[in-house]
Amino acid sequence: MSKNAEAWDDALPFDGPGAGPSPLEEGKVKREDDSPAFAAIRRIELLGRLHHMAFRNLLRENGMSPAQMGALRDIIQDPGMSQRELADRLHIQRATATVMLQKMEKAGYIDRRPDRSDQRISRIYPTDQGKMLAEENRKNVAAYFDRILSGVEPEEFRTMMHGLEVFRDNLREILDENPDPRP
Repeated sequence: MSKNAEAWDDALPFDGPGAGPSPLEEGKVKREDDSPAFAAIRRIELLGRLHHMAFRNLLRENGMSPAQMGALRDIIQDPGMSQRELADRLHIQRATATVMLQKMEKAGYIDRRPDRSDQRISRIYPTDQGKMLAEENRKNVAAYFDRILSGVEPEEFRTMMHGLEVFRDNLREILDENPDPRP
């Protein structure tokens, strides 16, 4: 990135109610035996935490969680999908999807209707209110990402994406060699 690569701002404001210590505080403690690779991975982890906090705050303004917004986006793209299909698409338990959809229905973002041929199946449809909220959030998210990436040159972005793809492929290879024993 165009700024000094060694600069890492540890003084970001994380002093809201219940916020606790800054997730970057861990980054202040540099051990002499930390390799540059370890330091880079720690930065990626910390950026993930910061993004999660900021993104939740962005969506919270409209009363939705990131998971609900992702579900609403999928429902808008594929109206009439079943709850089971949505749960499978989001990689969540069906019971979790049911609770999430109950909240979204109560808020007026979706309608659930029984399937015409099989009354045991619920089909999910976005409401006009849900569509309007999704469009508003799409604009807010686009502005959020523009802000995050401000100052990053296109070539720097391409290099970063390539590096992240290499990390992803290497991690998948490691996981294929040592699969998670949990079901």
